[in-house]
Amino acid sequence: MYAFKKGLYEFLSGVHRRRLAGRMHMEPSTLSRTVSTNLRVTQSRLNDLITAVQGSERRPPTPQEIVELRTLHARAEREADNEAFTLRGLRVERDQAVRRRLELEDTLSSARADLAQLRARTEQALQEDGERATEDTARLTALEARVRELERAVTEAVQGIIALEERLTLLEQRLPDLDDPQSMPALADDPLRAAQVLTAISDESERLAAADRLIPELAVPAGILMFYTELHHSAGAEALIPIVEKSLLTMPVGDLAALLVAAAFGDVTPEDEEAGEDRLTADVRDALLDLIHKRLEAGTFAALVYLLEADGHPVLASALLTGAAQGAVPDVLEVSAALRGLAAPYLQEAAVARHPQSIAELVAALRTEDRDPDAQTVLHAAGGRLQGGRLTQLTDLFKASGRTHDLRALQEGATQRYHE
Repeated sequence: MYAFKKGLYEFLSGVHRRRLAGRMHMEPSTLSRTVSTNLRVTQSRLNDLITAVQGSERRPPTPQEIVELRTLHARAEREADNEAFTLRGLRVERDQAVRRRLELEDTLSSARADLAQLRARTEQALQEDGERATEDTARLTALEARVRELERAVTEAVQGIIALEERLTLLEQRLPDLDDPQSMPALADDPLRAAQVLTAISDESERLAAADRLIPELAVPAGILMFYTELHHSAGAEALIPIVEKSLLTMPVGDLAALLVAAAFGDVTPEDEEAGEDRLTADVRDALLDLIHKRLEAGTFAALVYLLEADGHPVLASALLTGAAQGAVPDVLEVSAALRGLAAPYLQEAAVARHPQSIAELVAALRTEDRDPDAQTVLHAAGGRLQGGRLTQLTDLFKASGRTHDLRALQEGATQRYHE
C-alpha cells in the first residue's frame, strides 16, 4: 500500500490540496486521509482524483505518470485483496473454532452432571443391590473416560483458538522484531505499516523507544508525515503527541522546515499563502505547530523561522511566531534574543497576546537585560493595538508603580494609532 501512497503523494506535488478537494467535492480532511493513511482508494475515486489533477493549476500529468500511478494502485489492490482473503478465511476458521469450543463445553458440562448423578446412584446401589452396582460401575467407568476425552478436546480447542488469534495478529499487523536493528530500515520502507506496528505496542516507553529508532530512517517529509497521520488515525492523539514531541527535539532544522511546510500547506505556493489559503485544520498539523513553539530550544526555533522566511513561507513563519508569543516571559526573552532581526514582529505579537500584568512584567524584564529598544517595541505595540479595558489596566499599572518612562512610551503608541 505504501508504494502506491508514496506515488500518489508525488503525483500531487505542486497541487494545492484544498483546491483539489474542492474540485472533487470532498472535505480536505478526507483527501488528507486518502493520501496519508492506509485507507484504500477505489478505482472511481482514483479516476476522479486524476481528472481533478489534470484540471489543476500545475502542469498536466504526463500519460506515463498516470500509467505509473494506476499500476501502483492495481498492485496495492491485489495485495490488499490477497491479505483480505486470507484474513477472512482465518476469521471464519477462528469463529468456527470458538463455536466448536462452546459446543464441547456444553457437552462436557452435561457429561459432568450425568457423572455426578451416576456416582451418587452407584454408591447407593453398592449398599442395596450388588448386581445393579456392577452394572452402574461399568457405566461409571465409561462416562469418566468420556469426560476426560471431552476435557482434552476442550483444551485442544482453546489451544487452536490461541494459535489462530496469533496468526491473525501477525497478518493484521505484520509485526517485526523491534529489538532487531536490521528491522528498522525495512520497516521504514512502509511508514503506514510502521504506524500500525507502533499502535500494537501497549507500553508507552516501549513505543517511544521504537519510534526513536524508526523515525530517523523515514523519508522526509512524506514518510514522516504519513507515519504521523496513520499513527493518529489508528492510535489517537494520546499515542501521537509524545512521539512527535520527542522526535522534533532531534530532527535537523531543514527536515523540520520541510515537514512543517508539507504538513501545513500540502505544496501550497507563496502566492496562495498571501491570499490566506493556508488553514491549519488537521490534528497532525496542529500538533506540529503547537509542539514546535513549545518544545524547541530558542536557537533552533529561530533558525527554523528564518529558514521558512527564506524559503518563501512567511505566513507559516508568522504562525509560529504568533504561537510562541504566548509563552512565559523567560521564554519570550530567550526566543526574542535568538530571533535578532525578526525580534520586533515577535515582540509586537507578544505584547497583544498576554494580559496587562504580563506585559508589564515583560517590559520590566527587557529593561533589566538592558534591552530598552525591545521594551519600546513592546510598549508601542501595546499602546497601538490594545483596546479599551486592557489598555486602561496597563496604564493604571504603570501609574501605580511610578513607571513614568514606560507610561510615556505606551502613550506614544496610542498616539501613533490615533494619527493613523
